[in-house]
Amino acid sequence: LGNSVTSNTVTATVIAPDPIVIYDQPKDRTEPKGIMLALSLNVRGGAEPLRGQWQGSNDGNNWVNLNNGDPGIEVSDTGFNIWIDTEQVNCHKYMRCVISDAAGQSVTSRVATITIQEKLKVQINDGETEFTISYNRNETKLLTANVTGGEGPYTYKWYVKYSDSDKWRELATTSSYEVKARGTNNVCCYFKVEVKDSTGKTKTSQVVKIKIPDMPVN
Repeated sequence: LGNSVTSNTVTATVIAPDPIVIYDQPKDRTEPKGIMLALSLNVRGGAEPLRGQWQGSNDGNNWVNLNNGDPGIEVSDTGFNIWIDTEQVNCHKYMRCVISDAAGQSVTSRVATITIQEKLKVQINDGETEFTISYNRNETKLLTANVTGGEGPYTYKWYVKYSDSDKWRELATTSSYEVKARGTNNVCCYFKVEVKDSTGKTKTSQVVKIKIPDMPVN
């Protein structure tokens, strides 16, 4: 009794995991509103399992976590991919992803700048659909294409259709068009404008009816 024995000394070598490296960074994007915006990255190294946490910011300083199940947000199981429904939610201007591993390491991706463009829209003046001008008073009416969304610069193409015809005729390629009562030769005519943005998207305005009730009739 009282005997003791000492084991051999065992030296344990702890191998540190490789550092986490993001080799496919999230990219800047410019997209029209309404798409499902997808961002992704790829990593190597680190200690499994690795997880990604996407974050969004509108000023580049204050960041909020974006999680699967948030309105308009889908995130993959690993967190390396995120999809944002830009029709349902307003996308943050800046996006990044923080990758962490089982060893407590973490690394943050580059910041991707996101530009979501409003859909191309055009209306003549304030959206009115009918005006009346006088031939006897030599009146005119200025029609202006008011454009929002899309990507400038824009090009314009005005059309006219007279009351005695079903055919639309090209008029002008300016942003505004002045209708002259003494230049139509019709008691009623219709106008519209087609707008094209720099990406090739087109949009046509409402049809505006111009009446000239005191037009002389031959």
